[in-house]
Amino acid sequence: MKKIVMLLSLVFLTFKGYGQDALNPPLIDDVVTYSETINSDLNKDKLYGNLKAWLASNFSSDKVAIDLDDLANGKVIVRLGLTRSFESLTMTRSSDLKYYLQVDIKDQKYRYILKLTDHYHKQTSQTVPELIEIANGRKKTMTNTSPYAKKQVQLISDTSNEIIQSLKEKIEFVDDF
Repeated sequence: MKKIVMLLSLVFLTFKGYGQDALNPPLIDDVVTYSETINSDLNKDKLYGNLKAWLASNFSSDKVAIDLDDLANGKVIVRLGLTRSFESLTMTRSSDLKYYLQVDIKDQKYRYILKLTDHYHKQTSQTVPELIEIANGRKKTMTNTSPYAKKQVQLISDTSNEIIQSLKEKIEFVDDF
């Protein structure tokens, strides 16, 4: 019985340790920022080619601005603009999300830095750190309720994680032909 309890505890802690609280996305200098360095079996040229293919296939040209595209130094910096919707009590609301994405590539390794640089939601004027405080009940306002702020923060977390998961899957793509 002890072994079963210990095994279940280990499984729970594994999921909890790698899980992320959607209502508390990581903030660095009040900016939602995700960063990770990942080892790979692919060389620099293949990782770079996969990154470029991912950008072309996942984002329309009017939603991507390439600020730096440097294969020699293994660095790509892009700005992404996305519009996402969520359901409020009686209607669908949308938010415009702008991201900065930097990917540094070396042989068998890459690092991404994804920052939410702007969040525009015309129904509210709160900054993302303020929305996080409201969503978690640590701040009260007259213009935004905790459930509504939770939906906005959840949207930001979900969108950020979708970008990251998609990037991680596609940059590691190996063509078996």
